[in-house]
Amino acid sequence: MGERWLIGFPPDREGLVGWTRPGEGARTVRREPLARVAGAVGRRVVLVVPGEEVLLTRVMPPRASSRELEKALPYLLEESLSVSVETLHFAAGPRQADGCMPVAVVAERLMAEWMGQARAVGITPEAVIPEPLLLPLEPGAWSLLLLSERVLLRAGAYRGWAIDAGNLTFALRLALEAAVGEPPRRLIVWRGEGVVGEAELSGLDLPIEWRTLEGDPLTLLALGDRPGNGLDLAQGGFAPSGQLAGVVRALRPTLALALVWLALRIGESGWEVMRLDERAVALDQAIERVFRESFPEVKRIVNPRVQMNQQLEALRGQGGGTNAEGEKGFLSLFGRAGAALRDTPQLLVNGVRYAEGKLEMALRLPDLQRLDQVKKRMESQSLVVAILSANREGDGISARLRVESP
Repeated sequence: MGERWLIGFPPDREGLVGWTRPGEGARTVRREPLARVAGAVGRRVVLVVPGEEVLLTRVMPPRASSRELEKALPYLLEESLSVSVETLHFAAGPRQADGCMPVAVVAERLMAEWMGQARAVGITPEAVIPEPLLLPLEPGAWSLLLLSERVLLRAGAYRGWAIDAGNLTFALRLALEAAVGEPPRRLIVWRGEGVVGEAELSGLDLPIEWRTLEGDPLTLLALGDRPGNGLDLAQGGFAPSGQLAGVVRALRPTLALALVWLALRIGESGWEVMRLDERAVALDQAIERVFRESFPEVKRIVNPRVQMNQQLEALRGQGGGTNAEGEKGFLSLFGRAGAALRDTPQLLVNGVRYAEGKLEMALRLPDLQRLDQVKKRMESQSLVVAILSANREGDGISARLRVESP
């Protein structure tokens, strides 16, 4: 079938891309215009895209067919994302032994841009892989690549991230804390020319194997490339066999106009009734979904609107007292946590959930240091705080905290 060629994407400001032939001993990366690269590479091409643009996470999905799961996947992750799922592209990996499924999330706009640039010069990528998942992986070890301004981590077959070098210590500590059930036995660290890194990693209680990066980082990623290795973003309409779906997407505006014309022909009044019915159904479904997420202990739902009001009244009663039980109520807990958030600049609260005396908060912050400051402020309010997740998304951090009284 021939070798797979790796192309670093997207092109730089001068329109150049780095590309190399994979395989052991590959040490040469050329930088040329994309159109010239298209005439040199074979049919099997892998686009290597920036790790900062891709969120690598996982989800516990229900048992369902592949088609049903593809439709449900965005909404299973909706709570942990700070932007609308309608603007995102989701790619899923195989279900793991513990039932979880690895997922990669990227802006659909970026995927369309990358694929459009490649196809414009005659390249149909076989796969699109984020950088962290091409680092060589060895049993029982995590792989870390230190560059002058960036850091890549691969923490398993489908887990990893890319961050700026200044956040390395804090981000790596969080990753190790989150890997309680499957911690690494050692850390393999590649470093580029002139990069030190010993000070940032000196506090880790983990054996470290230092290795030297020879040449361009793309040569190291080429060593980690294997068919089926990593999590391929080229799924759904972006899959090699899904080009027809891409044509359909291009025709959507025309189809939409045809549908509008047909609706107007049917009659404005009938169209309005249909829209109102759809909105009513969607609203009822949304109310029931929010109720189930907010009060998972309630098993039987008859009238979610009425039951929601009843539960909120119960929470107000919990928070209004001065006894020990009241102090653990929603209003008291949220008030103390809110005092720690009030003076934190550039912080957004994207969601709050309260159940069984515990408060879960979805936050958006500029960086990991700000998250650590928020945690310390809450703890100064005599609260027990656990960081459930912290992921880089765009130019900020999306985090989930669990807060409770001692």
